Amino acid sequence: MPGVVGDAGIYFDPLNTEEIIDAMDYLIKHSDTVTELCNRGLNRVSQFSWERTASATYRAYRSLL
Repeated sequence: MPGVVGDAGIYFDPLNTEEIIDAMDYLIKHSDTVTELCNRGLNRVSQFSWERTASATYRAYRSLL
């Protein structure tokens, strides 16, 4: 879900076992990447809130009326 994760994660096909293994193996071997992704994740989460979600939902409903 690129719209949610942005640059704070590693993408892989969730139905492809090899890609999952490769991603996990990469993270195990690159702790600096794990730290960087955690920091990016904390930054990314600050871009979301229930207030913003409610406001966007309200605007979407209003545009349909």
